[in-house]
Amino acid sequence: QKDGDYSMSWQPHSMKFVTLKTCQEIALKITDALGGFGIFGVEFFLKDDTVYFSEISPRPHDTALVTLKTQNMSQFELHVRAFTKMPLGIIEQYTAGVSKPILLEEQTNKNEEDKIILSRELLDLNNTYVYIFGKPNIHKKRRMGVIIHTTLKVHDAIKNIELFYGQSIETVK
Repeated sequence: QKDGDYSMSWQPHSMKFVTLKTCQEIALKITDALGGFGIFGVEFFLKDDTVYFSEISPRPHDTALVTLKTQNMSQFELHVRAFTKMPLGIIEQYTAGVSKPILLEEQTNKNEEDKIILSRELLDLNNTYVYIFGKPNIHKKRRMGVIIHTTLKVHDAIKNIELFYGQSIETVK
């Protein structure tokens, strides 16, 4: 997170088994107490081996859009399977990946002439995918879409997206 908001998510996240187990136990307690069916995005902060609960989203969330390109079932398929009580089967991770929101700075009313411009270097990266949400208005720091980049190693995906993301996103009228 940066300034209290999602700035990048990736998978897999390397952590000790005991830390993962702690996250899973806390998430299970919270979701069991809330009840319902479907995906719950339970977010944590980790410092060394200490786990801090951050927030919960009782629905698919843009922080997990990386699953669209990194595993055999995205968060959306898992959500449908959960609330329809279909079996989940085995979730297989195909590749490492990172997602980064497309944030726009200025405030404007979006119209037909407004365009989101992405750098050629970013778009030329192999295994880079862009999803635009189609929101009608731009507010300060509003997420207008997401960029997903996949590689064999999560470190490389993070490095690539940070290298080419920079000042590569803007709007023009």
